[in-house]
Amino acid sequence: MKNLIPALLLSVITPLLSIASDTVELIPGKITGSISLSSEVLRQGNINAYATDGSGSASASFSGSTYSLTVPAGKTWKLNFTLYPEVPASSGTYAHISVNLPTQISVGSAEEVTNNISLSSTRVLADVQVTNGTLDVVSILRANASSSGSDWSNFNSYSQNLGYAVALPASNVSVYVSATVTNTEGNSSAQTLARQTVNVPASGATATWELDAAFSAGAIQGDINFTGAATPSRGSLQLYNSSYTNVGSQSYQGNGSYEFTNLLPGNYRLYNYAYFPGSQLYFNRNNTVAEEGVITQVDYVENLSVALLDLNPTGFLSLDNISSGYV
Repeated sequence: MKNLIPALLLSVITPLLSIASDTVELIPGKITGSISLSSEVLRQGNINAYATDGSGSASASFSGSTYSLTVPAGKTWKLNFTLYPEVPASSGTYAHISVNLPTQISVGSAEEVTNNISLSSTRVLADVQVTNGTLDVVSILRANASSSGSDWSNFNSYSQNLGYAVALPASNVSVYVSATVTNTEGNSSAQTLARQTVNVPASGATATWELDAAFSAGAIQGDINFTGAATPSRGSLQLYNSSYTNVGSQSYQGNGSYEFTNLLPGNYRLYNYAYFPGSQLYFNRNNTVAEEGVITQVDYVENLSVALLDLNPTGFLSLDNISSGYV
């Protein structure tokens, strides 16, 4: 028995030592290439790769149209691109298009796979015909579609203050528009128009809306009165319409009041960010209704308290090691 015990111990310890000395070597692969849109010059883009078995993802940014992405080897990948075309340099002008591709790319260890992509693209224009007023700007234009074609799986396009959205030729493209108009009384307002479905050939398409700008403006106003523990040092109010278009913003200091005027009838979302010494509060008022010719009162009247928290670090830290924190 005396000779048997050391032998058993050795048989157990030896494999453990062998495992501890093993080396794991990871050799990634790479996907490189270029991507282009026939109707646009690209300024920059982002590439995202997703393993088809759900076991990983990778992403990178690039300038122009040439991309390079390092990925774990031994997997098959599907690609998504968000592309930013060159747009006029006017303030607030912005556009991008996100494209999911059906192509599956297998990448081996230390392998570089070249994948050049050339997409036929075009533009969807927004034609907003206004009566009893004038069109100021097509503030937001969205277009999206899905397809089982060989060139692409789906796309989602967004533009701001451009009047057009970049699209891939497809049938049944959904188009969404928000526009700012001024009526004959000089009141301006952002309006969300009904969705349209259009077919988009390679030559492009135009979606047309007829809009009557005659309306009796409504308003949303209210009091801000925080009592008890503290008074806000500053705050910010943001008002969005039902299509998430920002139609107004105001800042304030301390308690007081606010007012948003020249509002079209409809549902709005009102956000209040109140900042106090050492903390902040956030309030969200959904379904705030502006009625035609009516002032809607929405108050922020709150009696505040203070929550005191003790912090007692143990182990490797003491209070002397902590300079700041966040709760």
